[in-house]
Amino acid sequence: MSGPLLASGQARFRTWLPTRIFGGAGSAGKAARIAADTGIRKAILVSDRGLEAAARTLAEALGPLHACTFLDVEPDTGVEIIDRATELARRHSADGVVSLGGGSVMDTAKGVAAALKTEGSVRPLIGTGTMKGKTAAPHLGIPTTAGAGSEVTCAAVIRDGAAKLVFWDDALYPAAAILDPLLTLKLPARLTAATGMDALTHAVEAVHSLSSGPLTDALALHAVSLISGSLREAVHLPGNPDARMSMLVASNLAGQAISNAFLGSVHALAHSVGAHCRVHHGTANAILLPHVMRMNLELNPEFCAPRYAAVGRALGVPHGSPEELSLRAVQRIGALIREVDLPSRLRDVNVPPGSGALLAEGAMADISHRTNPVPMTRELFEQLAERAW
Repeated sequence: MSGPLLASGQARFRTWLPTRIFGGAGSAGKAARIAADTGIRKAILVSDRGLEAAARTLAEALGPLHACTFLDVEPDTGVEIIDRATELARRHSADGVVSLGGGSVMDTAKGVAAALKTEGSVRPLIGTGTMKGKTAAPHLGIPTTAGAGSEVTCAAVIRDGAAKLVFWDDALYPAAAILDPLLTLKLPARLTAATGMDALTHAVEAVHSLSSGPLTDALALHAVSLISGSLREAVHLPGNPDARMSMLVASNLAGQAISNAFLGSVHALAHSVGAHCRVHHGTANAILLPHVMRMNLELNPEFCAPRYAAVGRALGVPHGSPEELSLRAVQRIGALIREVDLPSRLRDVNVPPGSGALLAEGAMADISHRTNPVPMTRELFEQLAERAW
């Protein structure tokens, strides 16, 4: 029998969860009061064209706080998009940001919130700890997908040319977030599945991260449990508000976990796949997650087996030794991917054969793998790409 994942008496950890979170059906209707409480007096509303009607409703709810709306966010947001939104905000004297959408919308909003405190582009700010203690403009995040957890993270992924770069700074934490399941009811099944697997990947990578701690373990493992019990229903019975709320909470918990524990090799390689082959981030994560878990188990079983065993218990797999539970966890995640009708191979999403070297180069340049339990090399990333193809 394998026991729970225990906190070490020698553990050293830092956990900061600064975002105020409001949840409930219809809670988006309180956006004006919540935004004002964060210090926003004039807000740019950032969203995308697919949410134009919802953005119009939210703008009306914001009332006098609404200064302007930017809807030209694209998947895998880029520097140019953020700069255009920032210039619009400056022209309308906006002093804060309200975001309505998925991960790309919130990444755009975080870039705008940071750039509003400067006079130029977001480009020189991209990196780790670049704000050097400076604050960003207040940001209220309202997610319409349950995956990225961006409404509570201090990170944004920003495309600059062919590269997907990570902007990671405590200043990027949104001041407040609203979790309203009614905003996710019309999310298509494929997108529900892909974003849900993004949340699961966040949770698993927070657990296996070298920077994990007892508090992030608790957040991440509860997220795994919620996803295990709710993702299938959210995909196949999309009008169920309980499943939708459970997925929003899971995404939020996993987002809080990775903001403190960071990530691993799945995200490093998925970012490269997304940048070079324009594969949806959650789908790329789903394809790569079982392969990374297997490699981590092969090369660092002492650290990974008890941690993946905890993931297995959260997934509800049968009892066993840590080694048995960890392998069953990988198998269970593979089964869940099939149950929500996502592809399981890179070839299924049109990644060309022989792309391993190119994808490995991008992954090595990505900071996400630095806390992976196995130190990564270009050769190991090429192996992962080949295994997943």
